[in-house]
Amino acid sequence: MLKNNISCVKEKCFGCGLCKNKCPYNAIEFIENSEGFLYPQIIKEKCKNCGICYNVCPAIFGGLISTIMTNDKKPLYNCVNVKDGIKFVALIPRFKLSTEKARSILPKEILFKDCVYNIGRAALLVSAFSNGNYNLLREATKDKLHQQYRSGLIKNFNNVYNKTLELNVFACFLSGAGPTLMAIISKDDFVFVNEISKFISDNDINWDIKELTIDKDGAKILKGE
Repeated sequence: MLKNNISCVKEKCFGCGLCKNKCPYNAIEFIENSEGFLYPQIIKEKCKNCGICYNVCPAIFGGLISTIMTNDKKPLYNCVNVKDGIKFVALIPRFKLSTEKARSILPKEILFKDCVYNIGRAALLVSAFSNGNYNLLREATKDKLHQQYRSGLIKNFNNVYNKTLELNVFACFLSGAGPTLMAIISKDDFVFVNEISKFISDNDINWDIKELTIDKDGAKILKGE
């Protein structure tokens, strides 16, 4: 059983509600403090420690956020300025894969060399995004820690993944715990979506396709009172 260590850092919380909306276990409630501000409170009995709330929180800043938890459980983050020139395409299987199930398939121990493999590519990935050297992304997104295990939970994963790489994308990888595959393509690529859509249709693969762009602004207040 995972130790529950999810908590809210009130000094950084904007009360946006993204964490509550995304929690798959209904483990977050917003409680009003003495000054009338709403803050998330974790219901320990329901929380599965999946970390989805931590993943969605940086979205309020926009762009690419590098974040860690310090040894004393304090979050540190830095905003990375992603250069123009790319867009994302989400390839989404029409079924739900819970984070709990996706985690259960992972090995309890990993090889030191596999850790080194991923750490080096994580650093390369950030540098490629920051200076726009997107030809590095295919190598930088290679993985030895989770994709090879979780891909077996996703029907037609290998077919769609291999076809995507054939279509000269910058990169293709399993997004988080899955089941979505994410492709990174040139902003001037107007062929990929049509080609992968045709492949999915011709092979009766029950997936959806969604073209995405980077939101560098993050959450905005559209109307105030």
